[in-house]
Amino acid sequence: MKAVFPCKGVVVVTKQNVDVLSNFYEGQLINSKLFSAYTQNNFAVQVGKLNYLPQNSTIILNQDANLLTIQKLNQVLVETSKKEEQTVTNTNDDEPIEDNFILNHPFFETLKPLD
Repeated sequence: MKAVFPCKGVVVVTKQNVDVLSNFYEGQLINSKLFSAYTQNNFAVQVGKLNYLPQNSTIILNQDANLLTIQKLNQVLVETSKKEEQTVTNTNDDEPIEDNFILNHPFFETLKPLD
């Protein structure tokens, strides 16, 4: 499953990664000294580099915000799955990989011989 941030300039992350980020974000506030003040009052708090809006706040989007519709979201997911299928079919070829392809890969250029 993938989560897509609902506007153009899409960021795609797995649900597991979203959960990890969410737990980290919430955990930083809960473990901070400002947590009790945050829960008892209605003001914004900054813990390290993370900002926490007041609990009763509302986010208002600019009129020019270009949010994705469900139709567009589904289209993005279909296109992504088609690309993944093409990648899988391309990598399943029985043709052997040429030595030059492997040796010219940037990773191998970083390796140094052992003495």
